[in-house]
Amino acid sequence: MLVSYLVINPKITEADFNRLSGLLPAGSIAKLNRLHRFQDRLRSLFGLLLLSRSWYTCFKHQLNFEEINSTNLNRPHLPGSKADFNIAHSGNYVVCALSRTNRVGVDVEQIRDVDLNDFTRTMNPEQWADIHNSQSPVNTFFQYWTMKESVIKADGRGLSIPLTELVFNHRRVHYDNRIWYLYPLRLDTNYSGCLASSEKIDRLETVEVRWEEFGG
Repeated sequence: MLVSYLVINPKITEADFNRLSGLLPAGSIAKLNRLHRFQDRLRSLFGLLLLSRSWYTCFKHQLNFEEINSTNLNRPHLPGSKADFNIAHSGNYVVCALSRTNRVGVDVEQIRDVDLNDFTRTMNPEQWADIHNSQSPVNTFFQYWTMKESVIKADGRGLSIPLTELVFNHRRVHYDNRIWYLYPLRLDTNYSGCLASSEKIDRLETVEVRWEEFGG
């Protein structure tokens, strides 16, 4: 299992974006350019570049982006392949998880002040008690949030899964006759992250990638 991540340099310009996006096929570039905000285009660009780099690291050949398809719930996947991947981004962080055999989901969230009352339907009573009784309620909330997000992204049904039904027990989730194994990602003290996997992971490799490695 390989998790690669990148911290976006705020000095990256439109010219850098145009040069780096040239590393991708035309179809991927067209999708990037449909995004209105430069920051969103940048995050999506680095997500794809991290995926491409991770794929080559694991399989020693280039990923064919044209083979990537999406489910009817808009989850990207590679039809006919046992390999699975998932991408997440928040703030200046972009994260890509790639597995040869496991179904995976990854989430990262910048820890920031939020009104917890806006998220009443995301946690069950026991989880809310844990959040409010912790020394840092916001940090604990985001820990729960990234665990739940990683699971629903791995599952592929997204927010159609009631978040209150995801109950954690020793970093595992039992839902709909399936077990998901959870692995916290400690990338930065200001961020919370989690990886969900359909199988236990014996070796989780986490690698930071710098944007200059793509020819910046």
